[in-house]
Amino acid sequence: MNKLNRYTGQDPAAELKSLDGEVLRIIAAITALEPSLVTLPATAGVSPVIAVNWKEGRTQKVTLGHTGTATITLAGGIAGLYTLILKQPVGGGCVVDYTITGARWVGGTEATQTTTALKKDVLSFVFDGDDYLVDGAVNF
Repeated sequence: MNKLNRYTGQDPAAELKSLDGEVLRIIAAITALEPSLVTLPATAGVSPVIAVNWKEGRTQKVTLGHTGTATITLAGGIAGLYTLILKQPVGGGCVVDYTITGARWVGGTEATQTTTALKKDVLSFVFDGDDYLVDGAVNF
């Protein structure tokens, strides 16, 4: 025989099951508000800035298409996990400076960027409220 919750008078197991359903509804609502993949405008011109605003979405992709060296700026992060995908164009050769303000790379060294045509680099970020902790998987 189940004891009743002394505060609500309900069976604790039934109460917990009801709460689980509510938590799942909240998670689904939050997930629906956030796009699963945001495609940023392709880079162009000489030495552009790739402006990443994590409020737009936790996973963002940009196709490169510039000359010179592009830089990356990050904004809008709250504690959590983020992903930036950088894709080389048909001709390849686009250079991105992976020295990102506020970023700390695994082992203290930035990833070696891929500049081969149509290859992708995936940068994974963990924002701890102070710094972006970054790891790079390259040459996909």
